[in-house]
Amino acid sequence: MIICDKDMIKPVKDLYTMNGAEWDDINLFGIGNDKGDNNWNDVLGMVTDDILILSKGTTKPGIPATLKHKVGADHLPPGFYYHIWALGWHGAKGKYYRHKAFVQGPRKIDTVRDTNRNGQIDPDDLMINDAEWWGINIHTVVGNPDHVGNWSWGCQCFRSKNTFDEIVNRAVSSEQSLFSYLLMPLKSENKFLYKMGI
Repeated sequence: MIICDKDMIKPVKDLYTMNGAEWDDINLFGIGNDKGDNNWNDVLGMVTDDILILSKGTTKPGIPATLKHKVGADHLPPGFYYHIWALGWHGAKGKYYRHKAFVQGPRKIDTVRDTNRNGQIDPDDLMINDAEWWGINIHTVVGNPDHVGNWSWGCQCFRSKNTFDEIVNRAVSSEQSLFSYLLMPLKSENKFLYKMGI
């Protein structure tokens, strides 16, 4: 969904202020509910001074990562991540699913390992400071999968490839080289935005 109504963009700017986040020319964000149930029930998007783009997605790993990761699947905790991503490539070189993405690159990031494998962040889970190029990216899918499945092992993942490609194209044509990310839990103050994206 693409919205060009500045009256709809102002409340999103207010969310950035409320969350202590810096506003840039291109701003990436996610709203995650607390269900780690393998469904596309989160909202991801991009906002500028002139346009708001929304898509269903996931801010959490899929069930395969939750069950199979040897330590516990990576979860990105809610918060503002300043200049965390640059444009790059997601997926193995030569594979059909390799595509442009926002990649972590040489920036470390704190994640929480879901050690009890319940699909959410709990106080007893393991907080770690991941290495550079750990691979916590923003990317998209191929096709129209019904469930998150293997599409996320910790990445923020758009369900709509067309929407994601539109965002990447805008990022490529911008003068920005690094991109920040605001990840918010679903709350009353951002529910309006979540409902538009879902």
